[in-house]
Amino acid sequence: MAIIICSRQCAAGGAAQPAQDALRSAEELELVGRVGDIINGFVIHPSVGVKTFQEMVEYAKKIPGTLTFASSGSGTSTHLRLEMLKLKAGIDILHAPYRGGGDSLNDVLPGNAHMMNEPVSLPMPDRQVDPTQHQRQRASPKLPRGANLD
Repeated sequence: MAIIICSRQCAAGGAAQPAQDALRSAEELELVGRVGDIINGFVIHPSVGVKTFQEMVEYAKKIPGTLTFASSGSGTSTHLRLEMLKLKAGIDILHAPYRGGGDSLNDVLPGNAHMMNEPVSLPMPDRQVDPTQHQRQRASPKLPRGANLD
């Protein structure tokens, strides 16, 4: 018996493949429970000139194809969240895939990329927002929840 603890990101990015190969079949994997939740922070560079997530969506609609979104790589959960956001909000943002969250952050900080969305593992300032959450999290009650874009 093997126990695998994996986030949605590693499943989306293919990191679960070695375990699946070892078991010879994905059907042999059985979900036994949920360990916890991951809070994602959406970071927008100040040069964009918006203060809220909704302002960013409205701004992106005015300038389609101009803003860049740095992700931790093609096919990762950060990339897939961007694609879902683009569809739900009806916006066109350019995807800039990197080799990980650290590399993408290194280009967002100086403004080479305009925004990113990564799991938050550091103390969170009050201005971050998690657009993937529609309820406030007990662990971070001051973190604004995302706007429902449906």
